[in-house]
Amino acid sequence: MDRRTFVKASTWMSAAACVPPRVAAALERAGTIVLVDTSLPASRAFAAATAARRAMPFMEIGGDAGMFWHATLAPHLAQANALAIGVLRASDGFVLRQLAASANWRVRNIAMPDAIDAAPRLPATVTLLIDRKPA
Repeated sequence: MDRRTFVKASTWMSAAACVPPRVAAALERAGTIVLVDTSLPASRAFAAATAARRAMPFMEIGGDAGMFWHATLAPHLAQANALAIGVLRASDGFVLRQLAASANWRVRNIAMPDAIDAAPRLPATVTLLIDRKPA
């Protein structure tokens, strides 16, 4: 782990106690899964911070967001009526948003605390919450 990754992970850990209410509610709900892109330090740090809060299942998004949606995430969400939350590449967030909308799911960007959003992120990342659209 290099210094930059350590600093980002530390920022996520310290921010875990001051997450937005929407994220805190999602993290407490049974059936919530955490989406992880292990190639992104911010995603790994978010996963570590959520694991420190409560044991939750993790799903690795891999390199193809479309395949991940169709093969793994959509079937799981439909069976469990669950939520999914995670820090992903902006491009993967865009793909998931399009696919989720076509399946009557909602993908919302979550604004995380300023200390995290101010940290430089390469590549660009977004924090997403995927849930059912209200009837």
